[in-house]
Amino acid sequence: MMFSNKHRWRGETGETWRFSIAREDADIPDAGGIYIMVKRNWRFRLTPIYIGKASNLRSRLIGHERWQEARAKGARRRHYLCVRSESKRQRIEEDLIRHYRPQLNAVLKPKDPCDAPNHKDLKRRWMCADEYWGLGAYAPKSKQAPKSAQKNQAKAYYESGQKAA
Repeated sequence: MMFSNKHRWRGETGETWRFSIAREDADIPDAGGIYIMVKRNWRFRLTPIYIGKASNLRSRLIGHERWQEARAKGARRRHYLCVRSESKRQRIEEDLIRHYRPQLNAVLKPKDPCDAPNHKDLKRRWMCADEYWGLGAYAPKSKQAPKSAQKNQAKAYYESGQKAA
């Protein structure tokens, strides 16, 4: 079986990025980008344990404070994608974290029906959190707003974010 030194990761928006695999510290470039600490499950399925961004991948990943914790959870490889723009790095990181919800990240899970992504490019493709996550089911019945009020609130929040962006 032949293994590639590239792997595709898909974000919540459906966009796909082709990450390189760093087998050793020497493979990590001296550039800005996104990194993923990866664990391989049975059947060779890859699972992200931690996703982050850095202005310099080499200085960030060598001696990373979460690497030992990630290794304890099964991470053995680090994948990276070089991205020059800080704005694009932020967008890609948020998109991947929202999709995979890695164990070691502070997960960007919606806390209310209107919790849309922070980055303006992700907001364009985001649907109401109530429909996506089913948050209405978790709130006590006495505190739930009617569905129409939740949708109006979500729409107002979304539109205000679009105008500010």
